[in-house]
Amino acid sequence: MIWVSKRSFPKSGFLFIIGFMKQRQFLILLFFMIFILASCQSPPNALEIAKEYYNLGNGYYKLGKIEESMNYYQIALSYDPSLSAARFNLCYAYIDKKDFESAEVQARQLQKLNPGNDEINNVLAYILSQKDQIDEALAIYAEVLERAPENITALNNSAILYWEQKKTDKAIELFNRIIQYDADNLTSFYNLGELYVSEGEFTKGIEKLQVYLEQSPEDFQAQLWLARGLRGIEEYADALSAYDQSLLLNTNQAGVWFEKAEILLLKVLDPQKGEIALEQALSMGYKDVKAIKELTEGQEVLEKNSIDDLLKKYKIDLSAEEKSLANPEALENSGPGTVTEDAPEATSTAGE
Repeated sequence: MIWVSKRSFPKSGFLFIIGFMKQRQFLILLFFMIFILASCQSPPNALEIAKEYYNLGNGYYKLGKIEESMNYYQIALSYDPSLSAARFNLCYAYIDKKDFESAEVQARQLQKLNPGNDEINNVLAYILSQKDQIDEALAIYAEVLERAPENITALNNSAILYWEQKKTDKAIELFNRIIQYDADNLTSFYNLGELYVSEGEFTKGIEKLQVYLEQSPEDFQAQLWLARGLRGIEEYADALSAYDQSLLLNTNQAGVWFEKAEILLLKVLDPQKGEIALEQALSMGYKDVKAIKELTEGQEVLEKNSIDDLLKKYKIDLSAEEKSLANPEALENSGPGTVTEDAPEATSTAGE
């Protein structure tokens, strides 16, 4: 399964017939299989040979030897070009190496051999998305969803692609469909929370994030978006608590310190704590001149000398024409994030 998500998940790996063996035992078996292939007195038929090479490919993939595994998958296919399991795993090996051109060739072949196979179509759509062929990827996901409206992979990946295109209404619709089919899909609750808050639908965003945080309370990004939602509905005490929790989990967030300073200086009117938060942001490299200028002019809660001293200390020139971006870590917490992938759940032994 290829899965595009706001969250990064570890690869699940192939399922192998020998997946639970100790590595030493596995190596013994692997070399034994090679020996058998090399010493056969009467050659087995091509289909049986293809299956053996396919299993060898799986074994080398398990050991992290991608090149060797690809070689054996290719040998298997030379004996039996219709062995879809070998082509499927070869396709994933190309994906693992970021060779999306070669992966597409294999995926197209699989599609011809297995028309209407939604897992293969999802893989092809993912590959196309990595090649920036977004419209074709979305079209394939749409075909999958016509046949199987509950296909979580197609729903999720389509939602992410629409989000990247800033078609947030469509993304929200698809994420909501996911939780209708899978009420335990926490990633979709998180994504909906971030989307709703970023679109100004703060109450909806808070509700989704609270569901997510019940299971993942140590997610500093989710705590940050909760804080932003609470700030949006002017629940400043709760917002500050969520900001503090986010910073407790990851203190190195200059933009978040600045957001906290904004509330303390402009809303709660606590200049002492506000100055501390502002200095933390500046000391970490926060240099959004426009935002800093708006903060210092928004309300005179700090003595002018204190402001001037801070700006001088961190070399902030409010008259600068070029406005640099805020803390990059905070910016990483916005938007649909990067494309990630799960390794395939492939059959371990051909012909079983």
